[in-house]
Amino acid sequence: MNQPAVNGGFAPQTLFLGLAASSLASNFLKTEELSAWSFLLWGFPAALGLCLLSALLAAEFQARELFSGKGVFSRLGCGVSGLWFAVELIRTVRTAQEVCWSQFSSMAALSVLPLLLWAGWALPEAVLDRSSRVLWWLAGLGALLCAAGLAGQLHWQNLFPASYRFTGADFGQILYPEYFALTFLCPQRQWRKAVWMPLGSFGVQAAFCFGMALLFGARQGSGLPGYELLRSWTLGAFSRFDAVFLLLWLAAMFFRICVLVHILRLLWEKFCGRSVCEVSP
Repeated sequence: MNQPAVNGGFAPQTLFLGLAASSLASNFLKTEELSAWSFLLWGFPAALGLCLLSALLAAEFQARELFSGKGVFSRLGCGVSGLWFAVELIRTVRTAQEVCWSQFSSMAALSVLPLLLWAGWALPEAVLDRSSRVLWWLAGLGALLCAAGLAGQLHWQNLFPASYRFTGADFGQILYPEYFALTFLCPQRQWRKAVWMPLGSFGVQAAFCFGMALLFGARQGSGLPGYELLRSWTLGAFSRFDAVFLLLWLAAMFFRICVLVHILRLLWEKFCGRSVCEVSP
């Protein structure tokens, strides 16, 4: 499923693992009304537009050697990107801790943060790529179990109530710094595949939104949080799948923290003009 990058940089699947987990967080924490169909209607074109913008900027940044670390322009680009990734790191840690506290009354995210910072700084990209392969298999298994436990409770007629009308008021799209640093993060043979990550992130959110709609109705007027989709899971004598799934999600978020720290290290070394593992031009 996930092939390690051999010429330096991350495999696209490694980057997308963290983006998928972060995209799910917006569904877990959302409590306002949300229309799955309007999300699809407005979100799909926006995601395609982000893919196109990401591809165009990647080509331009590669032509201008924005991340080469040579010259004032390149160092400025590395510095601005580093600040954006630092903000994203803080947001990721805060989101992981918010879920830990709200669902488990635990400070686990902050407790393991020093270890995650060390691992992200010290481990090479190849190790992170191989680790993401294991997490992807676990995530796939978790998704299959979730679908199996909810299958009997999903009703397609919930998507189209008589009073339903499309509206774009509930649409939102998160901009991640990875979208705009592909030529720095991925080898040339793979960064062209990574331009589709905005569409993948949208797909993760859309799948969760449609799951909520199929279970609770096209519009969740009662403002149910996304956790309720997982809490409705049941398979025979087993129930409360939400805790297991959330632990898998937290593992992916912890992995994302490691990746973000490693990216910050590479950007810092480029900014300082030091030698780092080069991505093939």
